[in-house]
Amino acid sequence: MGYLLSRDKQTTIIAAERNDEGEYRDITLIPTGSIVSVEPLTVAGV
Repeated sequence: MGYLLSRDKQTTIIAAERNDEGEYRDITLIPTGSIVSVEPLTVAGV
């Protein structure tokens, strides 16, 4: 389970996969459900 960050016609980006430090990673999905990329989540102002 994660947090929806953005969605458009081509991709859905969610913050998911909480790690041991309590941080989440961005996961980019395409409409078929395939994972396009997984990146560390960065939060502005932190």
